[in-house]
Amino acid sequence: AGTVLGRYVLERRLGAGGFGVVWLAYDEKLEREVAVKAIPREGTGSSLGDSERSATVAEREARVAARLNHPGIVALYELAADEYHVYLVSELVEGRTLAELAGAGALADRDVARVGIALCDALEHAHERGVIHRDVKPQNVMVVAEPAAGAGFAKLADFGVAHLAGGDPLTRTGCRRLLPGADALRGLGRGQSGTGQGRGGHCAAGRAEASLARRPAP
Repeated sequence: AGTVLGRYVLERRLGAGGFGVVWLAYDEKLEREVAVKAIPREGTGSSLGDSERSATVAEREARVAARLNHPGIVALYELAADEYHVYLVSELVEGRTLAELAGAGALADRDVARVGIALCDALEHAHERGVIHRDVKPQNVMVVAEPAAGAGFAKLADFGVAHLAGGDPLTRTGCRRLLPGADALRGLGRGQSGTGQGRGGHCAAGRAEASLARRPAP
């Protein structure tokens, strides 16, 4: 797959989404494994509108991630670009998504509780810094295979559609859409603060997320 940005050796494709491809890569400079999301730039096979939107999402995700430093949130290391792609280089999380574990029936009650607590803490950290994720779902929660001392048991990823408080009118109501269709979040309005949620809101989101993870697939 080659080397990008002069230091990241792309080793294996981890997945793909609407905005690009995620690779397992090796950082030759710091001698560590990382995750590299490659988003096509204008004129590299994507339509003009799609390219512009993808670049905007990447830049927003980088700006948002720069505000955050928490063991329950996937760390972003670098935003960079070359002639063909925009790249988001982030922490590589060894584990599986909450969606995968739920689908396999691999979550014990204690695991569900730990995921909920981790999400509460991560959301509280984000909201205190004016960041509202707006896309919390099992696919965007990584459950760590072997948590290190002080590390999070679960990590929230993908802040590409997040809003910064005070920027967009949706910021103040976006918290109600953390989990599409989740009635458990109706009480968030009663605990709202200037960043979109109070302490109760963070925990309501975590409880609702854990509850969804335990539901059998339709």
